[in-house]
Amino acid sequence: VGKPSEKFQDTFRDYFSFLPTSSVLIGDRVNDIELGNRLGMTTGAVMSGEIDREILASSEDIETPDFGLSNLTRLRKKVL
Repeated sequence: VGKPSEKFQDTFRDYFSFLPTSSVLIGDRVNDIELGNRLGMTTGAVMSGEIDREILASSEDIETPDFGLSNLTRLRKKVL
């Protein structure tokens, strides 16, 4: 049951208690970003994994994050 399948989304919703508009999903893969977008969450891409600027430039709308980070230490400045 891989991300971002419908079954995974249903499992995620059942397992986690969250408000989509008040939640952020941070990922280092395009599938992570697509999952967060499909769940209605704000999404952030970390450029320390599979994702880089080239991949983001060629991504489809559903795979496009709301923001990008060079690494997780930059997350604090973005979220706070």
